[in-house]
Amino acid sequence: MTIYNDSSLTLYPYLFYFDPTELTIFNWYMPPFGAGAGGLTTRVDAPLPPNSKLAIGYGDGGAIPWQFVIPDGESKDLGFFRLFLSTRPAYFESILQEMSPFYNGRSRSANLTSPELPDLEAWAVQTATVVQVANNVQFA
Repeated sequence: MTIYNDSSLTLYPYLFYFDPTELTIFNWYMPPFGAGAGGLTTRVDAPLPPNSKLAIGYGDGGAIPWQFVIPDGESKDLGFFRLFLSTRPAYFESILQEMSPFYNGRSRSANLTSPELPDLEAWAVQTATVVQVANNVQFA
C-alpha cells in the first residue's frame, strides 16, 4: 500500500485492519512516537512530509509482505483498512483489539484510560474494504 501526501501539510499516518469475522483490530502501521521530557507531546519527524509518499507492507525497508487468510470452510472473507491521518502525533494504542472480545466465551474489559492527548490541528479518516475470494483451484 502506498499513501500519497499531495498536500502542503506534514502528516502522521496510522493504519489499522478491522476483521469483522474475528472481531479484531490490528495495527498495520504506526509512526514512531516521541519520548523523553515532553512525553506524548514530543514531536518526532513525521513519516509523511508534504508532497511525499510512504510505502507500507513492501519496498526497500525490508517489510514482510502482507497476506490474508480465508477461514477454513469459507469461500470469501471481508475486512477493512482504516487510515487515520493527523497533523500531530496521536495516541492509538487503546484501539488495538488483537483477540476477539468473545475469545473462550469471556469478554474482555476495554482500557478506557489514556494519557492526555495533544490537541489536533487537523485530521482525516479513509476506509478501504478488502474482499477476499478463494480460487477454485484443485490439486491432483
